[in-house]
Amino acid sequence: MPSEKVVAIGRDVTLGPLMATIGKVIQHGKNNCKLDCKDLKVSTCKITKAGIGGPLIKFDGSFVGMNFYDGSRVTPFLPKDKIVKVLSTVNNLPSESGRNHPMPIDVDDGTKKNRWPVPEPYWYHGSLDVDMHYIPKLIGRVSLVDSC
Repeated sequence: MPSEKVVAIGRDVTLGPLMATIGKVIQHGKNNCKLDCKDLKVSTCKITKAGIGGPLIKFDGSFVGMNFYDGSRVTPFLPKDKIVKVLSTVNNLPSESGRNHPMPIDVDDGTKKNRWPVPEPYWYHGSLDVDMHYIPKLIGRVSLVDSC
């Protein structure tokens, strides 16, 4: 896989179009990624925060991993095999809302690792700028029949 061309895909949250950037999977060095997860690999794809969580794919369309963003010159990604391993071991994924920073969690071996809580899912459409907990006052139909 190293030196194989890949494409990182993301979506601009304001305007909505898909964005893509080409790069290669490279050897993970200690100084080229700011995140401390040993399971992450890196690519040379240059993404912005809009690419977080987006797929990293090969030119044949096969899924390589999920992109992260750390502001460095490389793009960290979680490989497909790690994602499949986690998803195959849980029935219900835990989630929390209202968190916007990693929470250090204690691991049995005494080390601390970063974990980003997943917010509760809710329906959202960018054109409808409303709070998910706000229920607008609904006004019934008004008849606009002309009187003779």
